[in-house]
Parts: sequence; structure tokens; C-alpha cells
Amino acid sequence: MSSIKRSWIVSIGILALLAFGMACAGGTETAPQTSQQPAAPVQPAAPEPASPAASETEAPKFGGIFLVANRKDPPGAFDTLKTNSYNLHTISGGLNGNGNLVRPCRGDVYKVCGGVAQSWESNADFTQWTFKIRDGIKWHDGKPFTAEDAKFWVELANFGYEGGGKKRGPAFFRAEWGELLNVETLGDNRLRITLKEPAPQFLTMISLPQRNIAHPPHLLKPLFDAGKVNTAPVEVGNVSIGPFKFDSREKGAVVRIRRNELYWEKDDQGRQLPYLDGVDFLIISSPSAMDAAFRVGRLDGGARGFGYELTKERKDSYVKDLGDAVWFLETIGGRLGLSMNTLKPGPIQDVRVRKAIALWSDKRAMIDAISGGLGYIYPIFAPSNPFSSPDFLTWPGWNEATRSQDRAEAKRLMAEAGYADGFDMSLIVPNRWSNRGEFWTGQLSGLGINLKLNIVDEAGWSAGRLGLDSDAQLGSVSQTIPEAAEVQMTSFSRSKFAPAKHEDEKVLAFFDKLRLARSLDERIQIWRELEEYWLVDQVYNVPGGGTISTVPYQSYVKGMVIPAEGIMNDTEFTTVWLDK
Repeated sequence: MSSIKRSWIVSIGILALLAFGMACAGGTETAPQTSQQPAAPVQPAAPEPASPAASETEAPKFGGIFLVANRKDPPGAFDTLKTNSYNLHTISGGLNGNGNLVRPCRGDVYKVCGGVAQSWESNADFTQWTFKIRDGIKWHDGKPFTAEDAKFWVELANFGYEGGGKKRGPAFFRAEWGELLNVETLGDNRLRITLKEPAPQFLTMISLPQRNIAHPPHLLKPLFDAGKVNTAPVEVGNVSIGPFKFDSREKGAVVRIRRNELYWEKDDQGRQLPYLDGVDFLIISSPSAMDAAFRVGRLDGGARGFGYELTKERKDSYVKDLGDAVWFLETIGGRLGLSMNTLKPGPIQDVRVRKAIALWSDKRAMIDAISGGLGYIYPIFAPSNPFSSPDFLTWPGWNEATRSQDRAEAKRLMAEAGYADGFDMSLIVPNRWSNRGEFWTGQLSGLGINLKLNIVDEAGWSAGRLGLDSDAQLGSVSQTIPEAAEVQMTSFSRSKFAPAKHEDEKVLAFFDKLRLARSLDERIQIWRELEEYWLVDQVYNVPGGGTISTVPYQSYVKGMVIPAEGIMNDTEFTTVWLDK
């Protein structure tokens, strides 16, 4: 953890309440509200977090190049406002720093810590948030980072930009921030954001690690004003503010980042971070190629992201072959279900058909088929998330003890809807998830559904998942708190990035209630009502098996932060060091 003082470290409401002490308009503070922690779900799924490499107490060694795998080339623009790709965000954490004004705390992703902001306060009704930007932060080229720079990024992400007669759209995650009325700078390097509606949970809504600052206005604004509004970070040298700066890239081979000597953060002993001289992200063609490279010492660490994270079979092979020479980062990983397009005319518009698919699907089978048993069954969030309903494993379609009855009901619903003989259904699938698409093909064949896979490359996936051509797509909610999930569950007209396509006003009303909720108990109640409405009443998503993200590292890799959940947390590698 950094030695930089943070005025507040805020609980997200999974372990404690997010309605914390805020400075109100009159300058006084309200006492933090508390609430009893909800009961743990029936099925605990968190892996053992402890690792010898993550709990080292000896002094770190400085220097060395950390060699890690990256599953694909990052998108060419390196633009975090336009893509949510793992292939970029494993790299962008080091370049840009995780988060933005705030970020998940290092080592505790269920809390919010300062990012470029060292402290913050809100007015009494949570419509105005004021952030004190840290003094001493510098861009990679040496120019000071100020509240004006933070303002530029917040406005760019939320409003887009207009210059030289051209328009640039806002960031794909704009809806996460709510509706902003005004962004202004104040004295003492402060930034104030005014919202249209109260947002008690605003910090959590903006704290995702992938939403990071990568757009230096002193380099981009002149180009934007000249009409080149879509100039990408890579076109100005990927100049940013993270612990590492961009060095070079060889497409299809490697992306190199090197130590930023101007980085602002220090460790608890006052030592300058990062410890490493740099990181090389080696683009590896396949999981088997990654395994082979690791075994012969060409890699210090594996790749993060679906497909490359270890299955149980591959993990067992590592243990057998390498023994104590390898350790594993293990955390609650991705959730990848079947998201329905209810806006395309056809059988999927009939809720009876969607319910039949949910009742028929064997979630445990997906865990076994995809990860060899390294996984978990979930509702929307991970089962260990206290917002999740504790009894979801008793719901129809989730209860393994009622599988035969559920499948009989699925057949009845199909017949009632007029599809006793099944129908053709299309599913768009990125090529990295082709095995998951094939799993669903086998699953749904039992209902007579002929699932036709449209397997696409990254460009095809980026474009195709935003449209309405397919009956369904692979994807689920990847967030950990209700308010942040809105962008992935909202209506199609509000966010084309939402995997499930609908125009359900009731879903929007649930999120309106969540935004205004003050207590943890109230938020839990609203979320669980929405959860059941989403999964059981309307079936906008059919959850598959979640994964336990498992990434191998050589025994000499130390100081790694292991997030409790979310493999894309803590990808800065700021505290990593090599004991060799």
C-alpha cells in the first residue's frame, strides 16, 4: 500500500456500507452509517487467497524486466475510452495506472481508494462531488498533471468532444457515471462534478480499474480542435501518468513498457515505486504455446483473460512438472452466460422460451466442460458477493436436485409457446470463446434448438455485439456492485454495450431506486428484487459457469497483489519484484 496519505478509504458496501462520512455544504460531517453484513451465500467460491509470493516481507529488489504473456495484440489505438478488451487492459494498468480519480484499493477491491484524487467530499444531497487532485503527479513527458487535465478527461469520457467541425462520441462506459451537469476546476488543484440526480454511491460507480486516464490534453487538444477528434493515445506516444511508460511495440510479438522515473507513488517504507525496470508483454499465439514458454523459462508469468487462464488439468500439469518452482494467482473470475436479444423478432421475444432455456441449462456441466472444475455457479454477481441472494441455488434452473422436473417444465413451456420441435437461433461468439459457444450448442440441442454460431474475430466482436442481428451473445455482468452493473444491464437505447438487449422500463426503475438508496440493507433488498426479476421472471441472461481465474507465476516473482475478485484488478504491477 502506498505511504501517500489518503483522506478516506471507502468501503464499497460488500464488507461495509458505502454511505460514509461526507463533508456537506455547510462544512460539517455526518456520521458514517453502518449495517449488519448480510449472510454469506450457500455456495462459497472464493479460492484460497494466500500465496507465498504475495506475502513476502523481505526488502524488494529493484530492477529487472518482468516477462508476462498477453493473449492477443492490444487494440491498435490503445484507447481505454473505446474498448473493454482484456488484451489492452492487462497493459494499460501499468501505462495509465488503475482507475482514475479513484480506484479499487490495492489488496482490497471492495474498498475505494484515491487515484489521482487524494481526497474528496460531497454536498448534503450527493449531487456535487469535489476532488482534491494530488500535487506532484506528472505526465510521462514531464508536464504536471492538474485538475484541468482531470477535467479534460472526465468531460471527454462523458460528453465526447467537438472540434474543427467534427464530433467524437463519449466513452462506452459513460452511463456508469450517471448524468453530469457540469465539470469545473476550483482553486487548490480541485475538481468539482455536479450531477443531475443524487448519487450516494458515485465513488464506486467511477472506480473500476479499467476506466483509466490515457488522454493528455496538452498533446491531444490541439489535434482535436483541428478536427482530428479521434486521434488515439498511441498516436501521441501513449503518454500517460502510470508507473510505466510506453517503450515500443512489435505487432504480434511484444509490447514493452519501462519504468517511469517521474511516478508519484512510494511504498510504505518510502521507497520509490515501481520496483521493476519494465514489463514485456509477449503476445502468445495459444494457451499451449504459453504453457510451453513458461516451462522453459521464457515467461515469468502467464496471461490473464479467458482461454489462457489455467484449467484444472493444465494447473495439475504445472504442479506435477514444476513443483515449488511455480505458484498460482487464483481469484474469482469471469462470468460468461447467454445474454438474450429480446428486441429481435422471433422466439427469443417470448419469455416462455427464455425460461425454458434457463430451466434446461446445466450450469455445473459448463464448469466441468470449460475449466475442468475450476469454477462456480452464480446468479448475477459471484456467489460470495453479499449482494447475491443467499438462496439462489434453490431457484428453478439452479437447483441440481430438481434437474429432471426443471427440464420437463422447459419442454412444456416450449410446447406452450409453439416451439415443441425447436427453432433456429443465432449466437455471436468471439473466436477466443468458441469452446463456450460449442458448449451452448450441445446444451440447447436437447430442446430442439439449432444454435448457429457466428464466430468472429476481435473486430467483428467489437462491432457485432453492439447490434441486434443475433438472437443472443455470450456475456454477463462483470461488475461487483449494483450501481456499476447498470451499464451492463440497462436498456439498449441507453447503452448498446449491454449484452442483453431490452427496453424494459422496470429494470431502469430498479436502478433509479438504487441510485437513491442510502443504507446497505436498502441496496441489498433492491438488488435482490432486481436479480430475481432479471434472471427468473424475464430471463434476460442465462448464467453459465463462472471461472476461477488461475494464472501461473515463477517462484521468484514476488510482491504480486492478488485481488479477491476480478482478474483485471491490480494490473499495474507497481509492487512486483523479481527475486533473482
